[in-house]
Amino acid sequence: MIDEIKKTRGKLFVEWYSSDYSLILLAVFAVLFWALGWDIAGAIFFVLPACVYMWFASDLKPVIAVIMLITLTFSLKQIKTTAFMIVVGLLVPILIISFIYNLIKFRNRNYRKGKLFFAMLLAYIVTLLSGITYDGYDKIWTLAICGVGLGVYFVYFLCVNCIKGDLRELICKLLFIAGLIAAAQSLIWFFRQPDLVTGILSKKLRVGWGMSNTIAVFFVMAVPAVAWLGTRHKAYSYIMFPSIGFFTVMLMLTLSRGNILFGLPIICVSFVYGFIKTRVKGARIIAVAILAACVVLFFALPICDKIIYKLFDGYKQGFFDPHGRIEIYKRAWKNFRESPIFGVGYIKPKDVVFTVDGPSLSFLWKTHNTFLQILSCSGVVGLWGMLPFFVQRYFTLIKNFDGFKFMALLCVLGYALEGMVDVTFLSVHQVFFVFGLLAAAGYEYYDAPSENKKTHFKTLQLAATVS
Repeated sequence: MIDEIKKTRGKLFVEWYSSDYSLILLAVFAVLFWALGWDIAGAIFFVLPACVYMWFASDLKPVIAVIMLITLTFSLKQIKTTAFMIVVGLLVPILIISFIYNLIKFRNRNYRKGKLFFAMLLAYIVTLLSGITYDGYDKIWTLAICGVGLGVYFVYFLCVNCIKGDLRELICKLLFIAGLIAAAQSLIWFFRQPDLVTGILSKKLRVGWGMSNTIAVFFVMAVPAVAWLGTRHKAYSYIMFPSIGFFTVMLMLTLSRGNILFGLPIICVSFVYGFIKTRVKGARIIAVAILAACVVLFFALPICDKIIYKLFDGYKQGFFDPHGRIEIYKRAWKNFRESPIFGVGYIKPKDVVFTVDGPSLSFLWKTHNTFLQILSCSGVVGLWGMLPFFVQRYFTLIKNFDGFKFMALLCVLGYALEGMVDVTFLSVHQVFFVFGLLAAAGYEYYDAPSENKKTHFKTLQLAATVS
């Protein structure tokens, strides 16, 4: 009798923890722990339930959610303290033991490498080789690079092998939630400023784990995700266009020029896609109302004029002013010339002070351009070694093109294009989502509406039939 009660409780926990209600709770507590500066409590709240879950269930969707959202909980108020390091030192072994137990208990999984496995492996190897011939690079940092690379591989492995059901929906929901978390944290930051308008126009938005440019990437990536969800589920059809309008407003409030430049076209395309593809007539009425409201607000609110002025006249050469990036690019080229084969590594020497965008992660070479970042930090070997990954990345998104891959491509382009003028290449917050999208795009689906209009799918390994 006791064993049956334990099994029932375990089943209820698994069912609830795998539900959308659990995702909502994670989002709420991510904002709460961030707002209070309780980084330690946030780490415990996110990690321990995930560890318990792995002892009972083979479908690791909730674990993916925890990994992708946990970085958004850190305000950096406690993360640099000894207490936080001790907590992490205790949580990591528990997490590893739980995952190993999960692999053993559910060893009947059909494990696959994934379409990006070899391209990722080559990119991983050349990244580990970065800076090995450069005298100023401390080789101990190779261990840190190794750990980060294993973390990325871990996420990709989970997405490919440990998820049951439609991975596409999970990743899109998580992107939507990440956008909402970033928006809530940004609004809290704005309202905490002595003067709201001055706080917005100062372009000093920082939420601990990221600043205005990093945050804005989530607003851009969340739009195609919610647009695709809106074409598949009636509930999302009604919130799709209000969400697009909301993320567009938040994008403008960040004053992130690169994200506005590349993100607004992506948002417009997503809007049109959702308008055409939605099967709910009421959603189109909402879309027109949202569009009209945005136009009216744009011309009516004084803050809009101030934002436009800040974007186009707040810099010496207007909207396209490089704002110090030319000097960064010159330094990157100088680094490449000093170590052209393996680069100078991704971690700066201790005696080098060259920080232009705040104290956060100032130990990294932040080149604000993905091409120059790879070339200067990994050299020619790194550039050629990573080329297959980038080719395979877009090949995966384009092959057997369908609605999801179109939206996923827009998400990845929003991330990648901003990376040509910023440091998204080094941003683990979006990197996990990119690999989740690629893992979902690596398998082909077909959608077959049943008599009760529920959507079913089947994973095909050799071919795809897309409706």
